[in-house]
Amino acid sequence: NLISEISSKCLHNLLLSEETIHQNNESPFISTHMRSPKVREFLYSILFLLLVAGYLASYLSL
Repeated sequence: NLISEISSKCLHNLLLSEETIHQNNESPFISTHMRSPKVREFLYSILFLLLVAGYLASYLSL
């Protein structure tokens, strides 16, 4: 349950940071770095693994 809460916060923070990066182009290095498909795929795979780990932890604790 704690891991799923942490992973949902990570997902929320990632979405918020991606929104702010797209809204203001003050830091072009970060925005081009985030637009790289490999970096985005890596971040989403980490979030997916965190969600799966949170689900398994909550399932096994029951």
